[in-house]
Amino acid sequence: MGLSPLHKLAQMISAGEYIEDSDLLGVLGQDGTIVVPLKGGGERHLPSGEILSVLADSAQLSVQQVLARNFRMSPVEVETALSFMSLVQFVDEGRDDHKPAPEQPLQPLDS
Repeated sequence: MGLSPLHKLAQMISAGEYIEDSDLLGVLGQDGTIVVPLKGGGERHLPSGEILSVLADSAQLSVQQVLARNFRMSPVEVETALSFMSLVQFVDEGRDDHKPAPEQPLQPLDS
């Protein structure tokens, strides 16, 4: 029996392998990842905070260690990512229904 994609990701983290965006998106898809800005421009896909925490725990590492080791993030990028994840979690917890916010129709501009 083969490993599930999520178990493969957990193995990669345990082994200290570099995880590329394509690896992550192949396992979690767009909905299971967040995009954080990188130092000097660009952006990086990361697992959502809950998934990253579980993966780090399974490897007996801290989230900071996983971000630095497996996602090759600098200390500044790690801090930025952690702050961003806290912000995303805070916003998500503030919503009652956990459904996407309704789209607001475009309002005409007064001339």
